[in-house]
Amino acid sequence: MFSNTVTLQILLLCAEYLLKIQSREASLDAKPLLTKFLTEDDFNALGLVVSTAYKACSQFMARNVVTGTFPVGKELRPHLLRAFVDHSLMKLADQAPGFVQEVRPNIARNCHHVRIQKGGLVLTAHYMGRKSPFRRMARFAVNRKNLSARNGELFDFESKDLDAFGDFGYAQILHGGYSSPELLLLVIPRRDQHSFGAHTELSIPSADVVAAEQIREEMFMQLKGTPQGEENEDGEKRTG
Repeated sequence: MFSNTVTLQILLLCAEYLLKIQSREASLDAKPLLTKFLTEDDFNALGLVVSTAYKACSQFMARNVVTGTFPVGKELRPHLLRAFVDHSLMKLADQAPGFVQEVRPNIARNCHHVRIQKGGLVLTAHYMGRKSPFRRMARFAVNRKNLSARNGELFDFESKDLDAFGDFGYAQILHGGYSSPELLLLVIPRRDQHSFGAHTELSIPSADVVAAEQIREEMFMQLKGTPQGEENEDGEKRTG
């Protein structure tokens, strides 16, 4: 058994370590780091894309009796929001100069996600919950661990040298809310995925209603367009 003195010292060290992590997170603004890859227009576009995706998701759910009124169907909103946000990011990457996109499976190959990239920066989006208090970080995943390795030694020392970000990086769009986003952050995760080393808030503009309607229609047509008996991306047979 530890003595009371040793126990107190351990607790003080743990508290000091946590305070150090928190202070380092609070001290770094992600925007100066990310402007190496993203323009001001890119930051604004990311905010508009997420806001519009939430609007499109709400329209989609409201026009379907299962998701609009059936209590069990309404619980699908978090999953649908993830799909609408990822779909909207793909459209952004297809239209905005310098961006590319791809859909990738996880290591277990039972789930897919969208990655968009500009220059050496990779971005993924993650849903943090319906209302405050939101989750602080995206859930641990092997693919996100591998992507976080792109951030190198950036947060393993006290230097504020912005050139330390290098030519490659990885950031996450963290969003949360119900009918519209209430949380919208762009964060640079540490490699351990337990915290982020820098963050910046993205603007949350009013949704583009016309674009939202187009996205809603595209998602509806994609669901409608899967022929009976054809396998979907999870390998399940569609029966009608």
